[in-house]
Amino acid sequence: MLDPISTGLLTNALSELLFQGLDKIKDEKKRQLKPKLEKAYQNAIKRTENKFPGSKPLVDRIFRDIKVKNRLFTLRGGKEDIQKFIFNFAKNKKGKRDNQLNHGEIIKYFYTEFKSEFINSPELQEYLKKAYFDEIAFLSKDTNQKVQILPLVYKEIKSLKDDIAKLIVDNSTIKKLSRSNFSYRIGAFKLHLYGYSIKEIIEIFNTFYNIEKTSNKNNITAIEFSDEAEDSNFIKLIYRESLYKVIYPPETKYLAWLKQELNYVELTCFAGNHYKKLEVDSLLKNYIEGTKIKEVTFDKSITKFLKKRLGNISSLKYNPRIKRVIKRKNVQHTIKGKIGIFIGDPGFLRDKQVKFVIDNLVEPKDNERADVFYFKGESIPKIFISPIDIDVNRDGRIIGFFPKKNLDAEKARKSIYNYITLYGAEI
Repeated sequence: MLDPISTGLLTNALSELLFQGLDKIKDEKKRQLKPKLEKAYQNAIKRTENKFPGSKPLVDRIFRDIKVKNRLFTLRGGKEDIQKFIFNFAKNKKGKRDNQLNHGEIIKYFYTEFKSEFINSPELQEYLKKAYFDEIAFLSKDTNQKVQILPLVYKEIKSLKDDIAKLIVDNSTIKKLSRSNFSYRIGAFKLHLYGYSIKEIIEIFNTFYNIEKTSNKNNITAIEFSDEAEDSNFIKLIYRESLYKVIYPPETKYLAWLKQELNYVELTCFAGNHYKKLEVDSLLKNYIEGTKIKEVTFDKSITKFLKKRLGNISSLKYNPRIKRVIKRKNVQHTIKGKIGIFIGDPGFLRDKQVKFVIDNLVEPKDNERADVFYFKGESIPKIFISPIDIDVNRDGRIIGFFPKKNLDAEKARKSIYNYITLYGAEI
């Protein structure tokens, strides 16, 4: 008897939801799995030939063709799509002696036998679970929508969702780590404050925060400040919209760089807390007229930057201005694109169907917001040397996770600062 995850993986219904194939299994897992897949494939061929006497020439022409083999190894689209592909392929390979054979029956039998190899192999099941566990968990969150087109399998998918949730709870562990075990988490945003001096800005900060240290270097005044109201025991969950959460030690101190420009003070605040920007902005507006506070955002650059770096992006939240006109019984309807989220391995945004959406993201005009809410990247050449993860928001907030090896926090802050300076612009 299969466990719930293996059952879900091997049902036709769930395979309809698994858009990524076995090619997502990377590195050692993929190399280990391929020989077992090959053996399963050959076993299915032998049993098919034994079941249908005289079918060997036809089976050779179809199932020993590399196109069919590759298509089967991906398992994309479920039983109906795979069998349809093979049936259409077989039409062009049909010989005169094959007329007496039932092509459809042979193809269905082969598929069933190939699938049974997974059911009978604990190792193949284990590899499949490891490769797809996160994706199943993610897709299960959207079951209520998916099930509208799969009403007959609602009970099965709902049961799978509950079983996965239980497995996560039963197998999750909480470990307390020292601060040195974490990568540098450096967050930042930038504001331009017109008509005020650095001294006046520091005085405003001092009304709400505790200024603990002030220093000057390279025309930048740095202030360290803390917030008594900050709950030091509050658990902050990082990596929003992800399949996993990372609990970081709460920030108790913050850093701001103040630089005097010709007409304004450039304020760069380093804070990993996403809501700190709103807090600082609200504080400043108590003392500074709103029109003299200019946000530095990525609205003008984030869409163009995203399209150039598709190979580095692993997560994207977007609101496309895509419109499609359809006609039904002489009535015309306009369907607009909706807010969506893409999550996957770096490079997955190059997929043909996904790229269609990205190609239709519009670069904003003056006073418009970008279609891209935010994206996550991993390694972005010429910008960040070796970040673990970079989270860039269109409103100017950015958070980077940097490995501590061969890098100190000051250099990580400089990388973040340089990115905002290069790609940020006033709104």
